[in-house]
Amino acid sequence: YREILEKLNLQPEECLMVGNDVGEDMVAETLGMKVFLLTDCLINKQNEDISKYPHGGFDELKVFLDGLK
Repeated sequence: YREILEKLNLQPEECLMVGNDVGEDMVAETLGMKVFLLTDCLINKQNEDISKYPHGGFDELKVFLDGLK
C-alpha cells in the first residue's frame, strides 16, 4: 500500500481501503488509511477480532461513507 500511495502521490489520510480480507486488506490501517471491512464473503484466516474495524455489509458501508462527507 505504501508503494501505491507513493506512485499516486497521496497521503494515507486521503485514502480509504475497503476490503473483505482481514489479513490482507486491514493492514492498510497501519499506514494511517481509513479502513472498512466488508463482512459479506469475509476472509479471516487467523480468526481475528473484527470489532476493532468499521465493518458490515454494503448498507453499512454506505452509511460509513456518508459519515465521511
